[in-house]
Amino acid sequence: MKYILKDFEYYLKNEKGSSKNTILSYMRDLEQYNVFLNTYHQITKPKDIEKKHIEGFIRSMKKKVSTKSLARKLTAIKSFHHFLFIEKEVDADVAKGFEAPKIEKSLPKVLSVDEVVRLLETIDHTKPLGLRNAALLELIYGSGLRVTELLSI
Repeated sequence: MKYILKDFEYYLKNEKGSSKNTILSYMRDLEQYNVFLNTYHQITKPKDIEKKHIEGFIRSMKKKVSTKSLARKLTAIKSFHHFLFIEKEVDADVAKGFEAPKIEKSLPKVLSVDEVVRLLETIDHTKPLGLRNAALLELIYGSGLRVTELLSI
């Protein structure tokens, strides 16, 4: 199964164009899934996986991880099984039809205008590095960019 997981990692990176963080998370989740399948069901080949095995993995994770993490793990598993199906490694996509748990959406925490002003006041605007930092802070705050989005610019 390790070779198929490597093929899936290549697929995520080069064909789907997934982000580095998504790939790392999915591969970590699938490694957990693989250990579960091997340890509790002695499954080493994708063709031996059934819906009941996915259900068992989800049940085993429910008490250990947050709803958000569980939803991501299920998304990784569904994506992996879809990959197995389109690559003709299996005859059916056994993960099809699984619903991810509902995640309660919360608004991100943002700084108040006063906090941003105080932060900008601590920057030395007489030096190039300070000007750069001030510009980055204003860009992040003014546009709502995430730090990871800023780093990709």
